[in-house]
Amino acid sequence: MTRMTAKDFPPELLELYDGYAHGRITKREFLDRAGKFAIGGLTAATILAQMSPDYALAQ
Repeated sequence: MTRMTAKDFPPELLELYDGYAHGRITKREFLDRAGKFAIGGLTAATILAQMSPDYALAQ
């Protein structure tokens, strides 16, 4: 499975993640709001996992 990139996510979801990553909203707020983007069995928690950086790949 290939890692998703920013172009794979809607801009609204990227803005929402930016707010979470920079501490403007809590993780709970992110998950609640990201739920509207969850489709086809994809949960808000899965969305967060896909958007979070994988620091091991950076090395």
